[in-house]
Amino acid sequence: MRKSALVICVILAVLASVVASANDGWAEFTQKDDNWKKLQSFRIWTIIDMLELDATSEKGIAILEAINRYAEKDHEFYAARGRIAFSLRQALRKHHVDDNEISRLIVELDELNSGYLQTKLEEYQEMKTLLTPLERAKLLMAEEKFRQHLREAMHGPRKDDRKRSFRR
Repeated sequence: MRKSALVICVILAVLASVVASANDGWAEFTQKDDNWKKLQSFRIWTIIDMLELDATSEKGIAILEAINRYAEKDHEFYAARGRIAFSLRQALRKHHVDDNEISRLIVELDELNSGYLQTKLEEYQEMKTLLTPLERAKLLMAEEKFRQHLREAMHGPRKDDRKRSFRR
């Protein structure tokens, strides 16, 4: 119970600082790097706990390096997507919408999404080589547990969350 309360307090503090840094409906991810790093640290600890991972072993180090590498790529993707979305919003707010500018931004977004899908496929393949099927299942549960904690911190528990349990 204490651990859950502490986790929720940490998440609430991070989310409060993220919301406070909002700028015109979209804050640059670079302004939120400290908050992202805190969330990523909490995510890593959730994964270590669920996988019962020895973070000092050769395998543990390889797994955590891969998770961090792909998390950084996700972070870069969402920052770039946010910048494109912001540019699209700005372009659509103009009195005269420039079709060429919109088309250019949509092509840029399509290319970004294609690269992201390729990165996700690479991540899947690497995790498949690093983890056993049981560890992959536990990783999935750790990721879901992390998202559930974030959801609860932002919105409170959902009715169906009480039915789920990801305990070992």
